[in-house]
Amino acid sequence: MAISHICLKCGIDLARVRPFRDPHYELPLVLCPRCGAAAARRRHPSVIQWRRFWRIERTAMAIVLQLATFAGLTVGMTLVCIVSAAELSAGRLPGPRDPLAQSIVVGLIAVLSVAVGAWLTIGLAHWRRWVAWSSFAAWMTVVLGGDVFIGPCLAWILDRIVTEDTRIPFYPHEWILRLGVLAALMLVAVAGIPAGNALGRLWQAFRRQRWRARRRRFRHRSSR
Repeated sequence: MAISHICLKCGIDLARVRPFRDPHYELPLVLCPRCGAAAARRRHPSVIQWRRFWRIERTAMAIVLQLATFAGLTVGMTLVCIVSAAELSAGRLPGPRDPLAQSIVVGLIAVLSVAVGAWLTIGLAHWRRWVAWSSFAAWMTVVLGGDVFIGPCLAWILDRIVTEDTRIPFYPHEWILRLGVLAALMLVAVAGIPAGNALGRLWQAFRRQRWRARRRRFRHRSSR
């Protein structure tokens, strides 16, 4: 049901009168069919506030979803790199010894890498591709070297306080192994680019379909 719009001059209800756009002020105007008075068509304040709240809520939900995806992929990649580097440094191949379990683990790692590539493609589509990929790789490089750098630095500070030893006990081999695993995972993540592009096209088609449905509802209401 249309919201009442009363003419202030003669009192007739203008709710069913279609407005037109004023060419100078760009305001939706309605001409009274009885007295010819012009009145500006305004949306109800409750409708304006609801739409404003819905836009803010959708933006906040998109930000939370992006941050949650980013955090989940970071944690997954970090665990895979750390565990694989520890296995390689011990002289063993990463993964369980059972062939079935090993194939399952390899499949999950491949899915994780493809998910990273798809998210970098669709989630950061407003960035240049090389910027998104290099930024994520740089972030993972810092995360994987956190314990490798922080531990020796703390040990160096304690040794400097106790024994006044100025040597930094830094052994980067563990970090280098992690970076090698990260490079292999990022190489597999390239396979996620087509998946990200396909998801992006599906999302654009969904948005176009919603817009067409909205236009059809608006035209249906205006024609009544």
